[in-house]
Amino acid sequence: KKPVSRMIILIWAMLKIAFSLWQAPLALALQKDIIPLQQKMMAKADPKMPDMGAIMETAGPIIQIVSVLWLCALPIFMLIWFMRTRIRDQVAGWAIAS
Repeated sequence: KKPVSRMIILIWAMLKIAFSLWQAPLALALQKDIIPLQQKMMAKADPKMPDMGAIMETAGPIIQIVSVLWLCALPIFMLIWFMRTRIRDQVAGWAIAS
């Protein structure tokens, strides 16, 4: 229970949001390279397998959006929570109570 804890959590939250926004396009770019390879491997294993490339191209961006939302949920909550006046005042009192 130290007042610096609030600042550390806020910094962590901002870095986590920045990371999740950075990783989404990177993951999507990597996924676009991997899909054709997976398609070839699946076609070798089962020649009757339908082409999933179009489905994966549509699902990829949707999955990345959900991923960003999932990764940002806790950091956004923490930013909102620790910016509240009541919580800020309580955290400021931690140094006095120690």
